[in-house]
Amino acid sequence: MKRTNQQNKLLHGLIKDLGINSDIKAMMVSQFTNQRTESTAEMLYYEVQSMIEALQRELSKSKLTDQEKLKIAENERAQRLRRTLISAIYNLPERFEFWTAQGEKKKFNARKFDEFLLTNPKSPFPNCKLNQLSVLQLTRLIAIINQWNVHYNKKNN
Repeated sequence: MKRTNQQNKLLHGLIKDLGINSDIKAMMVSQFTNQRTESTAEMLYYEVQSMIEALQRELSKSKLTDQEKLKIAENERAQRLRRTLISAIYNLPERFEFWTAQGEKKKFNARKFDEFLLTNPKSPFPNCKLNQLSVLQLTRLIAIINQWNVHYNKKNN
């Protein structure tokens, strides 16, 4: 079934609102039609509908407030820092037991690390779980874990 006039108006309005040029539009149409065509006039109803939904999602992202964009950026930075923290924890001696053995590999056990943060008197952030830590707290915790690594590596050498 061919696209409807209503779909056509909505599709071209979204393309205009997002500032998509004709070359990019042709590539997008090609992707949504599995390289069958580069022209919106030849698109089928379901192809246009899929493209409209994708463009609407993109438009809603571009309309975020500055505060929402900052929050998203902060969350992404915190996620990167959590990965850095886990990498630093990986180098700690086995006695810290933040790992679960899976064959020959060790897998980080977030529940065990959360228990440490919540209950250990030496925890730098009592009453916090890993996913509740702010960027500043994660940065500080990475520095502490790195200091522990230096300390334990000196002891063992």
